[in-house]
Amino acid sequence: MFLKVLIVTGGTGGHIYPALALADYMKQEGHDIVFVGNDDRMEATIIPEHGYPFFALHTSGFTGSIFNKLKAGIQSLLATRKAKKIIRSEQPEVVIGFGGYVSVPTIMAANKLKVKIVLHEQNSIAGAANRLLAKYADAVVICYENARKDFPDCNVQLLGNPRATYAAQRITDETYFKTFGLPEDKPLVLVVMGSLGSSSVNTIMKDVLREIKDVNFLYVSGKNNYQETYDELSSDHVKVVDYIDQLAIIDKFDLIICRAGATTAAEITASGICSILIPSPYVAHNHQYFNAKSLVDEKSALMIEEKDLNTKTLYDKINMVLSDKNLREEMSENAKEHGFPNACDDIAKLIETL
Repeated sequence: MFLKVLIVTGGTGGHIYPALALADYMKQEGHDIVFVGNDDRMEATIIPEHGYPFFALHTSGFTGSIFNKLKAGIQSLLATRKAKKIIRSEQPEVVIGFGGYVSVPTIMAANKLKVKIVLHEQNSIAGAANRLLAKYADAVVICYENARKDFPDCNVQLLGNPRATYAAQRITDETYFKTFGLPEDKPLVLVVMGSLGSSSVNTIMKDVLREIKDVNFLYVSGKNNYQETYDELSSDHVKVVDYIDQLAIIDKFDLIICRAGATTAAEITASGICSILIPSPYVAHNHQYFNAKSLVDEKSALMIEEKDLNTKTLYDKINMVLSDKNLREEMSENAKEHGFPNACDDIAKLIETL
């Protein structure tokens, strides 16, 4: 069975990259994929760069002043009309929404035109758009059991994040790893706080790295903090970079210290790497905390909330993991058990059954 599938996604990488992972998989299976997204957000550049047809809508979130909310409402109405034209022209059998406010007019248009609808919720706490749109969905795919309660009257399937499949198929690039000049005679720890980094975590890490000498660190500072962090921390046992291709080298490390975004969580569980999660408190509904808590409850990760983060708490957690081989093995096995390596195939099969 070969399908025409329209995927709507946008706003953040947490919405876009899982959507692209599923698109790549379904394209390989012979399905025809097109995308809808915002005209002024990152998807407008990223998705065409990946070779997919992209149709742009102009939308914004219902936040701020009354004027801004009224403006967003008018934009949504106009976007719904345009989305209907796109759907009539492209004739997809299924529309898949990966969240973000651009999904609202597109899914509503699909509902009006009687097209099958699937929603994908990446986080353990459902986003506002998916909560609003769930009543129109033929199925909702979740990544955490905790999210099921947000869709009480829906056909909910716990199938995971498509990025987990991407992570499960990773191949270690030894040549790329060697470019960092990290000796492998000591435990290796990867520290990464996202593309922009975290100044608050960087400050704590500087003190921790001065205390720990018998461990080699690859420290991904983020673009905003690179030069300052490099100047202060770069040494024989600490290599500072602003960006890495994480999955190409993740298997070389004994431990990763990172945020708990949906894509990161999917990748580290599918990879089976031990992790200390420091969820960002600056995201909607504090969803990174709940993502991390789900992994902690499954004994596949440790967590330090940012409010509790200091030199001692982080130092102690690092030592706890690196000094206990049995703990590392347990965390790794538990992570893999909850990693959804077959997420893409399972989601594709669900779509086909609709």
